[in-house]
Amino acid sequence: ESDIPYLDSRVAENLYCKAFDAINKSRDDSSADAVYNKIGIGIKTFAGKGAQKVAEFNKDVLTFNRLQPLEKAKRIAELRNKRIEFTKRNYAIDEVKYHCIIRENGKVLICEEPMDLIDIENLKLSKSTLKSLSFKDGKNEYNFNVSKSVLLKKFKREAVAEIKIEILENPFDILDKTLTEKKKEVLKTMEIEYRYVVLPLYAIKNNVKVVPERSGLNQ
Repeated sequence: ESDIPYLDSRVAENLYCKAFDAINKSRDDSSADAVYNKIGIGIKTFAGKGAQKVAEFNKDVLTFNRLQPLEKAKRIAELRNKRIEFTKRNYAIDEVKYHCIIRENGKVLICEEPMDLIDIENLKLSKSTLKSLSFKDGKNEYNFNVSKSVLLKKFKREAVAEIKIEILENPFDILDKTLTEKKKEVLKTMEIEYRYVVLPLYAIKNNVKVVPERSGLNQ
């Protein structure tokens, strides 16, 4: 239906950890989804060129919801920086970076970039409405969704690798063929290992074996 390949975020996280023998931290409430060689990895997979979610601050909304736009942006930046610093301390890592799998027509781009702290001193408000705040710090561009308390970041898309992807017309045919072949292997093994079946002709009553006068086999 689409030339853009689909990849679930959980699958992307598990694949990364499997490929690099990294420690999976995706179930933790932290800025890193994996830890590899003293480096925290934030794993993202997405399609399109829009900003992507990097943090959510529902629990902290009372600390910034009544602030003016610029002060609100700075407060969000403080909360974001604290989470990154906590992740580094908690996992005893030296740095944190993003590993992005960007899905496009017939291919995926592998991009990596630092998970920078937001430079609050250089933070400048780009746009402010009742629904969102846009700001930048000289290194990155951010957008904050007010109603959802979600921080989004625009990624730079500097690819370190590009992988061509072939979209299967009917993936169920491949699955069916694989399962059929596997079933044949299992049945063949069963034929070799189990050439006969033993059926007991007795029943156990009060821990004693008793052969009934009549049963399904004893007529």
